[in-house]
Formats: sequence, C-alpha cells, structure tokens
Amino acid sequence: MATAFSAAYRNKAGIGGGRMKALGYIMGCLLAISSIQQAQAAGTGYVFVSNEVSNTVTVLDGETLEKVTDIPTAARPRWLAFSPDQELLYVACGDDSRLDV
Repeated sequence: MATAFSAAYRNKAGIGGGRMKALGYIMGCLLAISSIQQAQAAGTGYVFVSNEVSNTVTVLDGETLEKVTDIPTAARPRWLAFSPDQELLYVACGDDSRLDV
C-alpha cells in the first residue's frame, strides 16, 4: 500500500510504474547477492560459497568462477570463516546447530 509520502516522492522524482518495479527488483537482487556467504582461501584463488538449500559449500575458481567441487555439510550452512592460518574452513550450519570444519 503506497503512502502519501511515497506517492509524492514518485511524482516529484519522476519515478513510477515500471521504473519503480525495476528499481525494486534490482535492489532485491543486490540484497540477495550480499546475503550469500562466501570466503576466499589465501593463496589458492578458490572462493567458497555456502548453499543453504542443497546443504553444500561450492568451491569456485576465483578467476574463471567455474565450479571446482561441492563439499557436503550439515543442514543450512550459513556462515563461513577461515582459521587464522587459513588452513581450515569453518561452516556454521544453522538447522543442525553444528559447526563443520
């Protein structure tokens, strides 16, 4: 439901209809992308991305972004962090209340 303020803003800014929907879609995509947990291993060039639906961590080549492998995890891997020496990847798995290493 549009408020009087949002309607006035759209009219003043010249934004409305399809443009406003497109802007909302773009903002939604940016928020979704920013919420994806990823980590990069120093010196390897690999990027690690958590996949909450498939319960895996995907390893990508950092230059080509091609998939190297998938690592199975417990349910709903959400947060990724490397040990200080970057030898171990810690994966917090929310639905199983578990930390995978």
